[in-house]
Amino acid sequence: VTMRRPWLATVAAVFESILGVALLATAVVMVVAARTARSLDTGEGAAAGILSALGLAVIASCVGMLKRKVWGWWLAEAANLVGLVVFLWDPVTRRVRPDPDELAFIGLLGMLLLVLLLAPVRSFLLRKKGKLVESNVGS
Repeated sequence: VTMRRPWLATVAAVFESILGVALLATAVVMVVAARTARSLDTGEGAAAGILSALGLAVIASCVGMLKRKVWGWWLAEAANLVGLVVFLWDPVTRRVRPDPDELAFIGLLGMLLLVLLLAPVRSFLLRKKGKLVESNVGS
């Protein structure tokens, strides 16, 4: 018996792919802008590297979720959590207001974390060959 894909699982995968592309594009823009100004310092280079790695992880998780692989769900949750930490680091540690683009990333990451934890999405993506994978998440 094949379980029908919940629409929220599809929406989450689509938004994960949009997030991954946006993270990669942001990293490219950072590097191009810094090179144009000839001022790529180690902080900007590290930030671009982190965003690139995060973007690739998010895109990989999207592929896994679309193929209904358990690792896709776990990778998505981990990448979204790491992304939240990255984007909340400065506002929390330096007590500064995040930029509008950072707020957009924070909102999207938080929303995706929660959507992936919803019962229909979680149970659909954590099923493997008709059996529910043992998980204490949200239970």
